[in-house]
Amino acid sequence: MAFFTFTHASIILLFFWLPQSILQRVVSNWCVLNLFCLKIFCGLSYQVKGLVELESTIKEVGGVVLMCKHQSTMETLILQAVLKQKPALVLKKELLNIPFYGWALSRLKPIAINRKEKASAMEQVITRGTAALQAGRSVLIFPEGTRTPYGQATIVKKGGINLALEANALIVPIALNTGRFWGKGQLLKQPGLVTVSFGPSIASSGKDVTELQAEVKNWIDQEISKMA
Repeated sequence: MAFFTFTHASIILLFFWLPQSILQRVVSNWCVLNLFCLKIFCGLSYQVKGLVELESTIKEVGGVVLMCKHQSTMETLILQAVLKQKPALVLKKELLNIPFYGWALSRLKPIAINRKEKASAMEQVITRGTAALQAGRSVLIFPEGTRTPYGQATIVKKGGINLALEANALIVPIALNTGRFWGKGQLLKQPGLVTVSFGPSIASSGKDVTELQAEVKNWIDQEISKMA
């Protein structure tokens, strides 16, 4: 992973002037190669559910707010590998300071926020996220804010919900069980088959924050319970 990070990040940094669509392909290739290595060396592969339905929704309405359970590095690889339309990723600003990885990531125009300044972070998510959605680009956010242990109930914070309400956008929840095989801080990976499941779209119109938080949380937790 370190080797491919160095090679692909170097390509992005050297050819930063190329269209973003081409740079995104380099990132996708990085993800695909790392997932291939996980399968070969660790016996860890994945399956995806609901992707066809998601692509149909995006084709019909444009960008959506993708709200994904966060347990591992693995889902970030999978999502970048399988999503045809690359979403704007909401992430913590500190990631952009990581040598090569962060430098290259900054070229892909993520929505980088300072989590210590909550009001400013919320404003950035809403302002830049709305602009992305209006341009037809989806926004990917991890509503828990950090990776959580496998089996822990989902906590849906308000950032992504407020964005969906402001932009009157659909929310698509994403459930997964990556933490069962590759948990936070784990060097060793367990062999097995990871499942990433895209849920049905949830309309934000006419609903309040609490109601949408409950809908997203309930679907994700119920879907994960079926993966155990």
